[in-house]
Formats: sequence, C-alpha cells, structure tokens
Amino acid sequence: MTIEEFIEALTKILNLDAGVIEEQFGVTVEFDRRFDVTIEIAKSTHQAYLHAPVLIVPTENRDGLLALVLQLHMFGLATGGNTFGYDPQRSRLLLFRVLDLPNLAAASVGDLIESFVNQLERWAQHLSQFNPNATSDMKPLLHLQA
Repeated sequence: MTIEEFIEALTKILNLDAGVIEEQFGVTVEFDRRFDVTIEIAKSTHQAYLHAPVLIVPTENRDGLLALVLQLHMFGLATGGNTFGYDPQRSRLLLFRVLDLPNLAAASVGDLIESFVNQLERWAQHLSQFNPNATSDMKPLLHLQA
C-alpha cells in the first residue's frame, strides 16, 4: 500500500481528517480514554510507526523490568509482533510496531491497530506491578506528564 492509501485507511478507520495526518505525517489518538497511541509516517522509508507509553519506569527494579521486557518481546511472540522500547529522557517504557507499508493491505490496518491497542492494554496492566505509584484504574501510568 502507498502512504496515501495508508492515510485514507486511517481516516476511514479512525474517523480522522486526512489533512491533519498529511500535514503532520502522523497523529495521536486516544483509545478507551486511557491510551494515547501515536501513528507516524516516514515518507523516506515507506513505513509507519505505532507507539505508545506503557508506564513510567521506576528507579527501583529498573534492571528487572528492562530484562523482563527484553525477554517478553523476543521474536514478538508474547507481544503480538510488537516491541518494547525505552525513552530515557522521560523514563518511559514504550510499546511500538513498525509497519512496512508496501507489504500491508488496506483491509488489515484496522486489525493491526486494534491488536496494538489490545497488547498495550495487556502489558500496561501486567507490568503495572513495577510502578510503585500504580493504581487500579491505571490512569497515572498511561497519561504521562511530559
């Protein structure tokens, strides 16, 4: 699929304005009033990137958490093809996925986004034990302050 077809699919699936996506080469969408997922488009590589914060990585247990997520995302088996990353400037654990647009069918875009959000919800819940400020509704973990 082309970048233009990807943007068209996003506008239909997410009910968004194509002009905003084209102007910014991406968009951040809130899912379930808890998850801010950013979708970025890289024209030079014909790829799109889905990424979202999972939680703030605490100072204590940091090594254990990072070792765990390295094991979890090995080959993408436990993460549905997604990968964990670490943003050291904001001390955030991220979940991300790279979409190779030429090898992507328009019909699968919605399923990929839904799968990504489902994995984000799963891992935010599961990994919340590593955040000492975790609460049952998870909002402090998922709506992070810059």
